[in-house]
Amino acid sequence: MGVMTGGGAVPTDNPNGRVGSGILTGGFLAGLGIGDRMLARQFDFTEGQAMLVRVGSAAGALMGFAMPIAFDIDNGRAVLAFGSLGAIRGAAATTGTVRPTRSR
Repeated sequence: MGVMTGGGAVPTDNPNGRVGSGILTGGFLAGLGIGDRMLARQFDFTEGQAMLVRVGSAAGALMGFAMPIAFDIDNGRAVLAFGSLGAIRGAAATTGTVRPTRSR
């Protein structure tokens, strides 16, 4: 999710690949940190629950990617933004559905 969110911030007019790589790496690391603080440390997921959250996140991303197509939006950044928001929403909805126990 972090890489998709960071992908929307990559400048398209800069031919230097290092800038884009740096932004994507920053998004990846931010996603790891946020996921660790918001999900992994707060809840005690079983393996099955964690798999369901991953599947919910992927399903949310697919639904998010479909939104620009449904509204005929031809913008790569919008596609990544909708995909990221869908993945975040899918993970949140699935976490609420599987109801993991709280960590101590």
